[in-house]
Amino acid sequence: GVNTFVWDGGGDGTSWNDAGNWDVNCTPGLLTQAHDDIVTIGVGADVRIEDGESAYVLALHNSGSLTITPGGVLKTINDSESETTLLQGLLFGTGRFTVTGTMTWQSTAFGGATMSTRRCAKEDCSQAPPAPGTTVVAVGALLTIDGRGVNLSDRRVLENHGRVRLSGNGYVAADWGTGFSNVRLAGDPRPVFAIANDLGYFQGLLNTGPTASTFWNSGRVVKAAGSGTAVIDAQYQSSHPDSQAVGDLVVESGALSTLSPNATGLVKAKVEQGSGFGN
Repeated sequence: GVNTFVWDGGGDGTSWNDAGNWDVNCTPGLLTQAHDDIVTIGVGADVRIEDGESAYVLALHNSGSLTITPGGVLKTINDSESETTLLQGLLFGTGRFTVTGTMTWQSTAFGGATMSTRRCAKEDCSQAPPAPGTTVVAVGALLTIDGRGVNLSDRRVLENHGRVRLSGNGYVAADWGTGFSNVRLAGDPRPVFAIANDLGYFQGLLNTGPTASTFWNSGRVVKAAGSGTAVIDAQYQSSHPDSQAVGDLVVESGALSTLSPNATGLVKAKVEQGSGFGN
């Protein structure tokens, strides 16, 4: 009947599934129980959800460091936030999961790292979810994607108010129906999506029903490194319904190509000498 859990590290000091690490000496988020657990992880904690482990919680409040390893699963139902996160497994749920510090989204040789609304391997995702899940990068926060491609699935939206950076061999495979909101709100600094390689934001699965992923930009997209061509293969819009700002594109190195089949208005781009832009 307990649904409030506070990390104290009294067990092995790292494992989510070790009951001794929680103040009530039992494990939150067990699939066999009601998914009503509210979990708090304090500053300095280093918590891991390992391969084969699943945590389904009502809300997570993490001021420490959380690692979801390949094969690990975290579901958040209501609004949650995390200071430091390494996502190599699956993060899903209908709530808003806010990155308040840094998140590394990183696929490995052991599997693709995924953000989704539902766990489609175990649920029927053929119909639209009642409400899409959202990952929010807060003002001043950073989301890095490196190593390999990562998956954005089941109509989930990635909402950036801070900085998202692609580097190395990192790219986003965005299924149809998903979205990227690079949105600048009144009084906030300009959010940045930085592409520091020759990859980008690609089409993932072409699901029946929805259209290609939408990329709303009322901030700035920068092709910051790489001598080749990066791609935003989504329905690019240089505005956002919640913002009065008009987004722009800056090509500092190589080339950038965007897709705007249904766009209205101008697409504004600053192209440095020796670089290229295509729309």
